[in-house]
Amino acid sequence: MLKVYWILAMMFSCAAQSPAPGGLTGTLTGSDGTPITGGTLSLSSTRIPPRNPSGRPSLQAGPYVTRSGAGGTLRFEQLPAGSYLVCAQAPRNQWLGSCDWGAKPQIVSVAAGVTGNLSVVLRKGALVPIRVDDPNRTLSQSQAKGLLVGVGGDDKLFRPAVLLSEDAGGRTYESLIPFDFPVKLVLASPSFQLANEQGTPLPAKTTVITYTAPAAQTPPAVRVIVTGARVP
Repeated sequence: MLKVYWILAMMFSCAAQSPAPGGLTGTLTGSDGTPITGGTLSLSSTRIPPRNPSGRPSLQAGPYVTRSGAGGTLRFEQLPAGSYLVCAQAPRNQWLGSCDWGAKPQIVSVAAGVTGNLSVVLRKGALVPIRVDDPNRTLSQSQAKGLLVGVGGDDKLFRPAVLLSEDAGGRTYESLIPFDFPVKLVLASPSFQLANEQGTPLPAKTTVITYTAPAAQTPPAVRVIVTGARVP
């Protein structure tokens, strides 16, 4: 019996010594104040080295994930005390992810037993239309799936473009990029021959176009033409 009491006493003692979890509440908005509903937010526990030339934290554990509610409201509960790297991604629209395209990461601190405030603001990006004309319906009549469209940046990541629509004349894609930031538009196809909008053939299977969307302007559309199947 004494042994049972001793075990229970140790359990209560450990529980009493464990710090109470904390939490965060706040909002997810665009840079113009627009509330963002349905965004995904994650917290990853961080450790910042004393001498980190980039200032970028290294990840340890996590993430804790939530979605923004009506009016952009957000809430995290049962968080251990510590510092967290905040990453937010909006549903497909004009808002850039907070940890994407070289953005400086946001760090938030959580105290034991305290619900703190978190405000996450996303930058507005440029929605670039990419039109792939297919006058001979080569894409629709072929069983080949080899057409890759997307963008890349200095971080070496490839971001596939979103296919908005497909019609008898071709396909329309869209890519979200930062304003005034040079990116690489990538169009690759081992199966189809592509040409630029003037009809000049693009000789390589992968074409890379440097593209910059000027701020406060409608991004110019990118247009390529499928002229036929690529000869093996």
